[in-house]
Order: sequence, then structure tokens, then C-alpha cells
Amino acid sequence: MRRYYYCKRCQHGVCPLDARLRLPSKCDFTPLVVQEIACLCACLPFEQATQLLHRLTGANVSARSAERLCLNQADEQSTAFRERRDAESLPLAFVPSPSLPASLPRPEVLYIEAYGVQTPMCGGHWHAQMPPRAFRKEMKVGVVRSEYKDGRTDKPSRYVNYLGDARTFGSRLESLSINCGSLTAQSVVFLGDGAAWLWNLAQTCFPKAIQILDFWHAFEYMGKVAREAFPEQESCKEAWLSARASEMKRSAWTQVHSALEAVRTQATESVESAVRYFTSHASRMDYASYLKKGLCIGSGLAESSCKRLVTQLSG
Repeated sequence: MRRYYYCKRCQHGVCPLDARLRLPSKCDFTPLVVQEIACLCACLPFEQATQLLHRLTGANVSARSAERLCLNQADEQSTAFRERRDAESLPLAFVPSPSLPASLPRPEVLYIEAYGVQTPMCGGHWHAQMPPRAFRKEMKVGVVRSEYKDGRTDKPSRYVNYLGDARTFGSRLESLSINCGSLTAQSVVFLGDGAAWLWNLAQTCFPKAIQILDFWHAFEYMGKVAREAFPEQESCKEAWLSARASEMKRSAWTQVHSALEAVRTQATESVESAVRYFTSHASRMDYASYLKKGLCIGSGLAESSCKRLVTQLSG
């Protein structure tokens, strides 16, 4: 409890004790409490962290407040870093700069993957038991992993997720990527499926990254063509798909298009859909070049994370 003074003339109030307590104007907690919350939440889930904080210090902070505080702190730090980066024209990747923090890792290849999955919602909040026609929103999940080719152990994959717009998710994914070495890596690779928002995000946040369309998402279009062209010929379908997979990995696109044209009459709609898809993502499908450089061509980590963390919980 502390005294509060209000000025009718300027219509502003003030608590003089706040200055003595060093309470920030935009935060309900002292710097020391903020520091303790951040430290505990970095090691424990929010609920357990706030319980331990109360046990050690007697301070009562809700799990929701701790989560909001950590997210706000992360957003402020990442925003400040991006503003400084833009002001100093720091490179987005590839060449280490002396103006970058020495603590940043320097992987040979940094992979950035992103994926979205529709999540059931009830009354604006996620709920496990959902009616068939429940309102849905897209949960966006990002994965960042580093790769070293000189014998060093690769760092564990790190994740970020956001239930909302792509712009906010992109900022958080960029912040995580910076911490993992996107500014100092020799190569940065962005992997994703055909969703337009993913490639807009890649172009905005990681303009110098190598963009690779997930191979298996592209190959799904071949599967649709094969099922329609060979509905009752399982052996022919498998042989046709095996040949197309080999051609795609060799970037033999002339042969791929010739094979599609050969079955156009049996699978007109599927062939046209595949041709449109391959044409729109042609710059991201040079799989022979990627494999020659030893790069991964699948975004399975992000997709499996969506299935494990979102789909299974909502099932």
C-alpha cells in the first residue's frame, strides 16, 4: 500500500514511493523481481517457476503474469536488437561482423523451418473437447537447428510457436534465429511447404537465406497424379513414383514434365495442379544442387512438432 496523488488540472496521478522502489512505469514488478522471474522461467514451466519464486521470496506472481512478463521482455530485447541492426546496417547472415556479440554461435549451416496447423478453438480459447464445427485458428510453429561439419556436436533444435498472425510469429522466429546464429552462420536455409505466408515471412525476415521447398510436400503432387492415373495398378504406380522421385532429386525437370504430359489424359486435373505448383516454386526446387551441397531438403521437424504438440492434444 502506498499514497497516490492525483492532479485535476493535468489529470495525471503519481505515487512518489514508486521512484524510491524503482518501479518501472510500464511494469508492475521491481527490476529484482523481473530478474528472478526471468531466471526461474528459463529453467522451469511458468506454474512451477512462480511457485518456487513464492517459496523462496514470498512474492506472489501468477503464472500468466510471469508468461506475459517474459514475452514482453523477449519482444523488447529482440526489437531493440533489430533496430540497432538496421541502424548499423548489420548483415543478416553469412559473414561474421566485429560489431556482433562474441557470444553468438557460428554454425556452418543454420536451418529455419516453419509450419502451420489449424487448431480448434472454443470461445476464443483452445479446448481439447471440441464440437465438429468449432472455430479454428492456425498455430504456427518454428524450428531452428544448427549443423556443424567439422566434428562439433550439433546444437539441440529450438522451437517457437504462436497462435495468431504471421507478422508477430515472424518477429519471434527471427529473434530465436538470431540467438542461434542466423547473423553469423556460413549458410542459412529456410525450409517450408507451399503456404504463401511462409515465403513472405522468409523474404522479410531472412532475405539472404536459401529457400527450399519441402521435398515431400512437392512429391505429394506426384502421388495424387499416380493415384488418378493408375487407380488399380499398384505396381505401375510404385514404379512411376520411384522414377519421378529420382528425377526430382536430380533436378531433371524436363523428364518430370514429359512424364506428367504422358499421363495427362488419365489425370488431367492432378497434372495441371502439379504443373502450376512446380512452376510457382521452381526457384525453391533445385534439389540436385541442395543435395550436392549436403543440405537437408525436408521440413519434417516443424511438421512433426505441429502433430505432436498441437494435433495430438486437440484429437
